[in-house]
Amino acid sequence: MKSLIAIALIFSTLQLYAQKEYTIEGKLTGIEDSTEISLFQDDGNVFSNIATDTIFGGKFKFRGKTEGLTHLVILSNAPGFPSKWLDVWVSPAVRIRITGNDKLLRTWLVESPIKEQIETNRYTKATKSDMDKLQQLSVIRNTLTSRILEKGSTDQRKKIKASIDSVDQKQDSITAIIHRAEIRLLETSPVTSIWIDKLKTIAMDVKYNKKSVLREPTLALFNRLDKKQKESAVGQEIYTSLFPPKVVKKGEPMADKALKDLEGKQHFLADYKGKHLLLDFWSLGCGPCIMAMPELRKLSSSYTDSLTVVSLSVDVKKELWRKATESQKVTWVNLSDGLGMSGIAAQYGVRGIPHYVLISPEGKIISSWTGFSEGDLEKRIKKLIFKDQQPATQ
Repeated sequence: MKSLIAIALIFSTLQLYAQKEYTIEGKLTGIEDSTEISLFQDDGNVFSNIATDTIFGGKFKFRGKTEGLTHLVILSNAPGFPSKWLDVWVSPAVRIRITGNDKLLRTWLVESPIKEQIETNRYTKATKSDMDKLQQLSVIRNTLTSRILEKGSTDQRKKIKASIDSVDQKQDSITAIIHRAEIRLLETSPVTSIWIDKLKTIAMDVKYNKKSVLREPTLALFNRLDKKQKESAVGQEIYTSLFPPKVVKKGEPMADKALKDLEGKQHFLADYKGKHLLLDFWSLGCGPCIMAMPELRKLSSSYTDSLTVVSLSVDVKKELWRKATESQKVTWVNLSDGLGMSGIAAQYGVRGIPHYVLISPEGKIISSWTGFSEGDLEKRIKKLIFKDQQPATQ
């Protein structure tokens, strides 16, 4: 009897697991055998790798477990693939079929019963021709970028850079065409999570393309959102794109707002005035940000009398921020406003990370820069404020 009960429990557990499992099957042509393709989960502004498969005979397959509706993306870094991804929605016990005839994965066909996928497919179908052109340009740009990294004469590099600029201009033109088509669809469609995500992407283009003629129709669409939607994280991101805050400049007072630590306690940057502040805008999914952590740790412990390092996470999901904090053993000041790139990061003009801002003890901006290379942080700090000082004894 005990054996029968045990078998029944095992069978029940397997059934429960199967009910939560999703399957993604791909059948492609025009793809070389041994090409690697990867599945990621969309965690806000971070893609977390779930699995990688190798294509053979045009086939690939992913299996996984999910508790509910989940947004995944498929991408490949193999030669000939664009720097784009395929949006795939999964839910428990759903089988998804993907087909494609080339490496332009953004417009592969995703067959699925999930309504979010069906809605996503509407936008893909409406823009496929232009999106394929955009993907082809992305492949060309990737090739040019790899060439400019190779050794060559200054003249050769200038020619390649000019070619990249030309490709970028073409991409901007095609992107505008795609967004016009998407706006036409948005204008006649109900507001959903997919609808809002599309609007967010268009609003970001309006923000960075000062010549864009899409601001007014984008603003009209934003005004269709209700109060709760506008106050959500993505709603505030759209608002910030349409109405960018004033960016503080060198010599001006620092921007400040309510920030929280991982325990939920409120802080302001003004709490740390009296020492120089080094703001570090970072994310779990940013490789250079993670590479910079040992140097930030060294600065934090070496210049305790004169410098306070303040890391500001732009991860919108608190669990990712916590995971990154624990894995990197961040012991210095570690805060977030939970708004990603649309909160205090926007006030400091952050467009890429890691981004650093050095602030005087009086709260004035001394310098700001983007990017990290080994040894660069301490060199900058020494040059800017520690010319005549020695690190504190550890």
